[in-house]
Amino acid sequence: MQGGFGRVVWFPTFDADNHVKHFKDAPEGIKVVGADGKALPAVREVLKICAAQKLVVHTGHLSPSEALAVIEAGRDIGVERMVVTHAEFEVVNKTSEEMKKAASMGAKLELCGLGTLMGPEAHMAWMRNWRRVKVEETAAAVKRSRRPKLRPWN
Repeated sequence: MQGGFGRVVWFPTFDADNHVKHFKDAPEGIKVVGADGKALPAVREVLKICAAQKLVVHTGHLSPSEALAVIEAGRDIGVERMVVTHAEFEVVNKTSEEMKKAASMGAKLELCGLGTLMGPEAHMAWMRNWRRVKVEETAAAVKRSRRPKLRPWN
């Protein structure tokens, strides 16, 4: 890619099926996996473009199982850079084991400081409906994910 254009593709966030069902915003949202739990053909096409263009793929507000399906498909297609978007946030809510599985498939985990500002007393109304992620939780996730040798992105 030339000219410094965007190099990141986000899967659905506020329109993701998982997000709208979790917050009861709508009966359904954008789906990325089929009944078999595998990435839909359209998702695989997007991932092929991402691989060819060497784009970073973020999982957005997909459920843990949806995100793992997209990561698996991306890995199989050749996407080299994948990120689990705010893995600890309530709407994504990955368990330690799910985080480890995503990392073992080559994905990075985005652990956000913004989670510490969420909760009932948050300064912005939309943040009050989200669970506060304690600093200690994020620190523990970082400690669990430490590997002796990290592979930098080029």
